Amino acid sequence: ERKDDKKKYNEHYHENEKKDKELIAIVDEPITVIDGQLKEFENERINKKQQWIEEHFNSIERPDWLKLEQIEDKKWLNATVSENSIQAEILNIILKVKSDIDSLQNLPNFAFESIECYKSTLDVSKALHEAHRLSEIAKRKAEAEQKALELKKQREEQEKVIKEQKKAAEEQTEEVKEEAWVSFKCLLTVSQARALGRFFKENNITFMED
Repeated sequence: ERKDDKKKYNEHYHENEKKDKELIAIVDEPITVIDGQLKEFENERINKKQQWIEEHFNSIERPDWLKLEQIEDKKWLNATVSENSIQAEILNIILKVKSDIDSLQNLPNFAFESIECYKSTLDVSKALHEAHRLSEIAKRKAEAEQKALELKKQREEQEKVIKEQKKAAEEQTEEVKEEAWVSFKCLLTVSQARALGRFFKENNITFMED
């Protein structure tokens, strides 16, 4: 009896399960259709809003280099975000961009390079960092050039001294080569003779006495 009861219960359960699946299938079919329609409607809404954002952005005054993809926020496409709020956000961004550019233009050095960096990042801190980095490079370059100039000057002075020493040595060599015995007699006092002797000695002149 227990087995018969279980068999009857299972048969009843499977019969109900089959009916449940049929009912679920009946309900799921229109839900799938509705879901597809809702997605299609949502995609159409998003495309229209994206088109409106692009048209609005292209119609307003802004820096020529500024692109919509640089500032666009994906939340703008949400149905809960109004067109007025999007317009206000875009205006605030453009005003900030203009203010940042004005500030970077007043940099004493590498203003152009910092602005170019800002154009690609829209980040003032990165643009200022780029200007500082280039300033440090320029400073090191100037120091290196100054050091190179000083070394060049030192080498030129050393070469000048070497040339002068070489010239003096060559002149001395010429004097040695041209030296010859010269005989002469002169009438001198004792002090004059002593002075002449000192002159010979100081100038390394060899002399002989008769």
